[in-house]
Amino acid sequence: IISEIDPESAALLATIRSTSLAVISLAYPPDADIVGGFGHLIPEKEGENVLGIVYDSDSFPAQRPPDHMPQPTQGVRRMTVMAGGETRGGVAFLEKHSDSDLIRLATSAVTSHLGLEGHVAATVQRVYNAIPQYNVGHAEARDRARERLGEHVPFLSLAGCAYDGVGVNDCIL
Repeated sequence: IISEIDPESAALLATIRSTSLAVISLAYPPDADIVGGFGHLIPEKEGENVLGIVYDSDSFPAQRPPDHMPQPTQGVRRMTVMAGGETRGGVAFLEKHSDSDLIRLATSAVTSHLGLEGHVAATVQRVYNAIPQYNVGHAEARDRARERLGEHVPFLSLAGCAYDGVGVNDCIL
């Protein structure tokens, strides 16, 4: 659509790259001793293919387990492990590893980082083009595209994680 309005803006926006990752949802027994908090990131220098672990049961206590999560999931403690990403293989990483491989990777990370074992359910989702990469020149390209589009369609706003940040607070105009 944007290319029909202004090809230069479309070309500028096309320079915004994104990376893909695997999201592995794990369920542990209700009595699992999960550390409190939101979760943690794993620095690249650690040499792992895991980006981070979110402690869903603490971060989002009102959420029930996803419908696609196999039973039994009532009362479980939930975690989400994110693996892959730009510096850890991107799409090639996702295509190289089976769901079973990714579940092993995730449970191994949870065990080594948190000492938890014995998950009762797991699912894997591959999310393509999930996280924008703000490479050198990103802000300038975004600003120029917004300026040009504003000249053509003043009521159009570019909003979302590809432009101003991955957090919800970054995406709200």
